[in-house]
Amino acid sequence: MKLRFAVAFGLLSAIGQLIACARGVRSSMDYIANRRPRFTRDQFWATVVRAIGNIASALLCSSFVHHVDHPVLFAIRVGLVTGLVTAIGVTVNPYIEYYADNLPQRYLGAFGILLNSLWILSPVTAILAGTVRRQADLSGWRQRGVILSENRGEPPGSPRSAAVV
Repeated sequence: MKLRFAVAFGLLSAIGQLIACARGVRSSMDYIANRRPRFTRDQFWATVVRAIGNIASALLCSSFVHHVDHPVLFAIRVGLVTGLVTAIGVTVNPYIEYYADNLPQRYLGAFGILLNSLWILSPVTAILAGTVRRQADLSGWRQRGVILSENRGEPPGSPRSAAVV
C-alpha cells in the first residue's frame, strides 16, 4: 500500500515539476550569488504553489490508496513540510552559491574529494551496519533459545508452523 502511494505521489510530483519548469519556475529563476540570504516575491509564490500542489497530490493519492487514517492532516503536513524546506533552501541558496563561487581551488578540490569519499562510503557503511544488525538479531534469538522455522518464520511449536510441516 505505501509503495503504491509513494509511486503515485512521485509521479504527480514529477509532473508538477515539469509543469512548473514549462512556466519558467527554475532553480536559476532569480539566481544571484550573494553573501545575504534572500527570498524574492517570485520565489515566495513558487513555494506557495508547490506546497499547495503537494497538498493536492497527497489528497489525490490518499483517495486512491488508503494508507493513513487521517488523509487531510497527512496531506497538510506533507505540503507544509515541502513548502518550509523549499523556502529555507531557496533563501539560503545564494549564500551557498557565493561561497562555492569564491572558494579557493585548493579547498574546492579537497571538499570534492571529501564528498566523493562520503558518497562511496555511505552505501558500504549502510551494508555493513545492516549485516552487523542482522547478526546481532540472530544471535539474540539463538541466546534466548528461539530458532525460527524455515517455513514461514514462525517459532517452532506454534500452530502455524506445525500446520505447514
